[in-house]
Amino acid sequence: MHQRFFSQGTVPVSEIGLGCWQLGGDWGPVSDDDAFATLRGAVGSGVSFLDTADVYGGGRSESVIGRFLKQSGDRPFVATKLGRGAPPDGMLPFSPEALRAATEASLQRLGVARWTLPSFTASPWTSCGAAMCLRLYAPCKARARLSASGPAWKAWRKH
Repeated sequence: MHQRFFSQGTVPVSEIGLGCWQLGGDWGPVSDDDAFATLRGAVGSGVSFLDTADVYGGGRSESVIGRFLKQSGDRPFVATKLGRGAPPDGMLPFSPEALRAATEASLQRLGVARWTLPSFTASPWTSCGAAMCLRLYAPCKARARLSASGPAWKAWRKH
């Protein structure tokens, strides 16, 4: 499996990743056994990049990945997205409070202390601008919940 380096050349990830929307069961039931077999097959084939989101199955995809990580001991690079789910009562979408709540919920489901690559599922770039979007991640980074931040298009380089 070919690798590329992410995060300013320090983290190798497979060029082929596994999109994990199906693990959430949004397109039909997926048993935990089938989900684990999918993850084992991908990781066993050299896939080290998993893509998920907090809305895939209402968080089920993240939960399945979290249980897989705990059981298997494997540590693929997990990219997760947030932003399309309804924020907790009284919070505005994409507000720092809503982002913090979504972050903590995703981290808990994934069973990890910090994210390697969070992003917005439905980007508010057009409504609040790029600078504001990047500032929304600042509290997460300050609290050591985010390894790095910045525009993804500057982070890839060929191995």
